[in-house]
Amino acid sequence: MSRTSSYIIPVSISNDEYLIVHGYTGAFDIVDKSLKDLLLRNSEVTEKDIKDKSIYDRLKKRGYITDKTLDEEREYVNRIADLLFKETKYYPNQYFLVVTYNCNFDCPYCYEKTLFDRNKKDFIRVITKEQVDIFYKRIQELDNDSISSKYITLFGGEPLMKENGDIVKYIIEEGKKRGFSFAATTNGYDLDVFHDFMGKELIEHLQITIDGTRETHDKRRVHILYNKSFDKIVQNIKNVLDKGVFVNVRVNVDGENYKELPIINKVFNDYGFFLYDNFSAYSSFISGENNFIPENATIDRNSITQRDFLEMFQFHDLDIIHDVKIYKNIKGVFVKNKRVNFYPYYCNSQTNMYIFDLFGHIYSCLEILGDKENIIGIYDKDKINWLEKKDLWKKRNISKIHKCSKCKYALFCGGGCLTKTFTDDRKAESYCDSFPTIFRYTVREIYNKYCVR
Repeated sequence: MSRTSSYIIPVSISNDEYLIVHGYTGAFDIVDKSLKDLLLRNSEVTEKDIKDKSIYDRLKKRGYITDKTLDEEREYVNRIADLLFKETKYYPNQYFLVVTYNCNFDCPYCYEKTLFDRNKKDFIRVITKEQVDIFYKRIQELDNDSISSKYITLFGGEPLMKENGDIVKYIIEEGKKRGFSFAATTNGYDLDVFHDFMGKELIEHLQITIDGTRETHDKRRVHILYNKSFDKIVQNIKNVLDKGVFVNVRVNVDGENYKELPIINKVFNDYGFFLYDNFSAYSSFISGENNFIPENATIDRNSITQRDFLEMFQFHDLDIIHDVKIYKNIKGVFVKNKRVNFYPYYCNSQTNMYIFDLFGHIYSCLEILGDKENIIGIYDKDKINWLEKKDLWKKRNISKIHKCSKCKYALFCGGGCLTKTFTDDRKAESYCDSFPTIFRYTVREIYNKYCVR
């Protein structure tokens, strides 16, 4: 006997219309409220219940009606996850190189600021040429076991401080000999010093944070010597965009500045940034107890919810987007008629991402960089010694998480951030982080933006 699937996700798009999404077939369809209610009752269903054989056949073909039992559906999701996870071994490795943990900014929400005393030598150290050479030797060996990577991301601290110019030049020159191009996560303040290092087959991609209007940004992105940073960063962005460098701006949002999102969007438009094909901007919600901010951070941590944040995008026509992976995935379905992507893991920290720091440590996640309890390997001039922690990161997928195999959102979510499970008092296997709310809001937002005429 056929039954309605347990993996149907309803998204309200009007008073009497719903988008229904299937959690493992990837189908998206519009139905009325009565059909939505019938499909969500999780019980036996026949052609007589539907009253139209063609509709019944379509619902069955697309997975909303199934002959599988609940246990069989869960097992099917696990098999999909395992197969997709096996494919990740064919992905090229993603390398990050930590140039220094030092930084010329003092941002209140920085999760790295509690790692080092600013006066300690470990904080101000910069990677040496010898360590760079060792890094290239070790990643060449890693690439022998996978598809060769062509990108290295420079990270910190702040990798592109003016005092790091000589070592950054060396990193790039040595990388070019080996066929690498570069990206950098940077505050953007000293980009003018690195102008000659920007462009095709050099530093091709930058992520830079701007946290609002000039007034708000200058309170939150504080240079340790010169305080204000907004005007200089904006000019630097314009200059590198003109060189063809792809710039992705991140806007960190909490209770203090979330209502400024429409104003920030206008600021970027006024500067002409969105006229560049090589510019994009996204916003990251950093409020809440389990985000990566120190306990003594002077930000408005809990006054808004994820729902408040998402409603800014629902009620305003913004060029800035949110939750990039979900947004692009759903937009691909509605705008480009692409098949939806499923993810058996949350992010690349669980697959092909390796972060090498200047002390010979390898990490898997940027959010716990410098936390020695989460080192997955140690590298030196002779070899890499992998530690037991590596398996915790590199073998986790939703088929191994009991709660996820039962969840209709699992293949969209990927099990949530592994690092946040460490900080969650419940010590949960997964971290849902309001994902159902984020997913439904994103589907509704993109449908209304691109499909409603």
